Amino acid sequence: MIDYLDGLLSQLFATKVPGLTPAQISFNAPDQDWRNLINGMVAIALNVYLVELYQDLDRRSNETFTSTIGGIAQRRRSPERLRCRYLISAWSPAKANPLTDPAIEEAVLLYDVAQALIDNIPLDAAAIYAPGPLPAGFPDDMLEPILPAVVAPSEPFPKLADFWMRMDTIWRPVVDLIVTMPVAYAERPAGPPVTTLFSEFGTVEHPALEELVAIGGVVRLTPGDAPVPGAWVRLVELNRTSTSNAAGQFIFTGIRRGSYTLEAGAVSHATVTRSIDVPSLSGEYDLHLV
Repeated sequence: MIDYLDGLLSQLFATKVPGLTPAQISFNAPDQDWRNLINGMVAIALNVYLVELYQDLDRRSNETFTSTIGGIAQRRRSPERLRCRYLISAWSPAKANPLTDPAIEEAVLLYDVAQALIDNIPLDAAAIYAPGPLPAGFPDDMLEPILPAVVAPSEPFPKLADFWMRMDTIWRPVVDLIVTMPVAYAERPAGPPVTTLFSEFGTVEHPALEELVAIGGVVRLTPGDAPVPGAWVRLVELNRTSTSNAAGQFIFTGIRRGSYTLEAGAVSHATVTRSIDVPSLSGEYDLHLV
């Protein structure tokens, strides 16, 4: 997601900072290669360098969300929150002389950048990209809630002097920006699907129990394993028929332990047959159409 965050910052600066275009914005390290690039430019440039990432424990949540995909319950934890710290510096290609003072030009740009950030915090991607569309694939988790950010935090970057030494250049002023972005967990099954249910029946006078079993499975396509809605499924020995739902699922209730035969078919698909045992040792009763 960091590439989308970089794009969001570039869009913000290019549209909210006077005279700045995307071509003047870089996310590369401000090292010697960067300075060589500056020497060949004719306009001032903005360097937005991601210097560190660390967890935002203050916004951590144990909340979980459940959804249904393909008839299977999926659970996802609330995203972790990651603080992305950027050091933003201005670089003028002009040389200092009695007629030009590049330090002033750089300071003006840094002020405009700080003002644009302060005016647009928290970072609302939909508003920043408006009236145009969001980039293709822009993550929903970065839209809601909108991204918290801090400009020039009260505790400045403690390794700034060391940073510029590592870059082998003189100390330069920076706008210190911290943006909190989500790190989404993958959706996982909320639990294994229940395919076999056992029920026992009896009375006070006749405590001997009768056992009845309910079984369920999914009609799928081969290849691809996609579910097939509206397929018919027949339990041959009992001459009972079920129809698969929108998720391809079918169910038979009130049967006893034993060996059975399942048949299934659908429009434009040949009939398939499968022998099963109830209960199934594998725990599944799926059928695959071709």
